[in-house]
Amino acid sequence: MRTRMLLTTTGIFTILLILAAAGCASDNAKQYSERGITLAEQGKYEQAIVEFDMAIQVDPKYAVAYNSRGATYKEKGDYDRALSDLGKAIELDPKLSKAFNNRGGTYLDLGEYDKALSDITKAIELEPRFAKAYTNRAAVHFSKKNFKDALADLDKAIELDPKLPRAYSNRGAVYLTVGEYEKAIADLDKAIQMDPRFAKAYANRGLAYRDLRKNDEALADFRTYLYLSDDPSTAKIIRQQIEKLGAP
Repeated sequence: MRTRMLLTTTGIFTILLILAAAGCASDNAKQYSERGITLAEQGKYEQAIVEFDMAIQVDPKYAVAYNSRGATYKEKGDYDRALSDLGKAIELDPKLSKAFNNRGGTYLDLGEYDKALSDITKAIELEPRFAKAYTNRAAVHFSKKNFKDALADLDKAIELDPKLPRAYSNRGAVYLTVGEYEKAIADLDKAIQMDPRFAKAYANRGLAYRDLRKNDEALADFRTYLYLSDDPSTAKIIRQQIEKLGAP
């Protein structure tokens, strides 16, 4: 009886050790992933990817790490790897709304608007209060020139998260496009108040001021954009706007 009890106890002890080891692996993967997210937010993409690689090495079924690495590849413009990782995240966790949203954003960047719309809508179905997903879907509608739908999604995003500067900036851009300049300026003012280094908001507000023939305000915003931005293509357009206003 004693021998049988010892064997049974040893078996339980082994199971506990295995469970404990699995728990440590998941915790370690989470720690690597969290460090990667912090680095990605700082724009340190290569270092972030190393952390996500470690998370996946520790736990190859950790969907969150694939999602975060995929989102980082998207920011680097490495869309093939982004789609691969985001697809893997969805395969591992079909209810991971952020992976659908990020894959939709990747398709948006690639100009594949129908795929983008499908993925981002799925993200919203999974997480109806996902403000950033509404903002992304609005960007798809805007790209398809569905301005009414874009405004509806941005209104919803702001309702869900009134502190989301990108939603105000994008709604301002839609209002600018449809010629509602005062509404555009009001939204862009809010975006800039929330994030004073939001370069695109200055560019769009400058365009709204230009169309209202408030040239001094337009020039000030255009120059602030050039100071803040490192986007050469948009900077070229803004310099052309400054020249048209007769400023050096």
